[in-house]
Amino acid sequence: MNLSRLLKRGGLRPSWEFTTQGDIWRLHPASGGRLVGEERDAVRKAVSFFCLDLTAGKPLWSGRNFGEPWWTGIEAVHDETVILHGFATPDLPEHRGVAAVDLATGDLLWQDAAIAYWGAAGDCVYAGRVARGGMISEEIEIRTGRVVRELGSGDEGRRLVPPRQESIPADVLFPSHLPEGISGTSPMSVLLREATGNVDVTGPAEYIEQHQRVVFSYYERGKDFTEQRPVLASRIGVVDASSRRMRGTMVLDHAVVVPIPDTFLMRDGVFYAVRERKTLSAVRLFP
Repeated sequence: MNLSRLLKRGGLRPSWEFTTQGDIWRLHPASGGRLVGEERDAVRKAVSFFCLDLTAGKPLWSGRNFGEPWWTGIEAVHDETVILHGFATPDLPEHRGVAAVDLATGDLLWQDAAIAYWGAAGDCVYAGRVARGGMISEEIEIRTGRVVRELGSGDEGRRLVPPRQESIPADVLFPSHLPEGISGTSPMSVLLREATGNVDVTGPAEYIEQHQRVVFSYYERGKDFTEQRPVLASRIGVVDASSRRMRGTMVLDHAVVVPIPDTFLMRDGVFYAVRERKTLSAVRLFP
């Protein structure tokens, strides 16, 4: 496949797209070429979850909610289980409450509102349960919610919790950060600066380099940009590292006030990025 076939009037042509009604708030890669997502509708104060097959972009399940309409989110994915968290109170960021969901079906396996998630390892999750005298550390079967054993209370129990081992697929690549953006002196900054040419680029950048292709995200000042209204356009581009030419770009968001990290990921020669907050686009770079 020639990369030029992916270009359409200077833009990158997605091989598939998945669009939600609310904003795509978070994405988490999972084993078996799957991607778990969190969708939020700020107007209705409603959150739901979905899981996609990354090969075709088809939902394996979607629109799932497990009781709490808004104050919940993705905590982790471990093997075949999605872990969701709640909050201790709506006005504090402290996580409290765990729901375990089957990755393949989206069915709820178990939930416990009285524990705080600390990590997963092997076939268990580790959590703290509020009790008189402090927090008790517990080892819990990840698929059933059965408490296997109490590890102890306070710092003593917490020290017995093993290191977190949540599984991240080995074939998924996350971008490296260029804090200085393309204005820096590193070879990658110079390459991307040459490729973007006269575009008014500002802020940080991120990139993944694979087989002489560099996929990178960056922020562009528009013609209406002012210090009083510092609205940026978020873009993603593909550069041929050997020719040092830009091969195509795609707008991710026309109105960004604050640059955000981790705007895309890559798997098996395909990069995935959210456009205009509601559409996940997949662009294949290699056959």
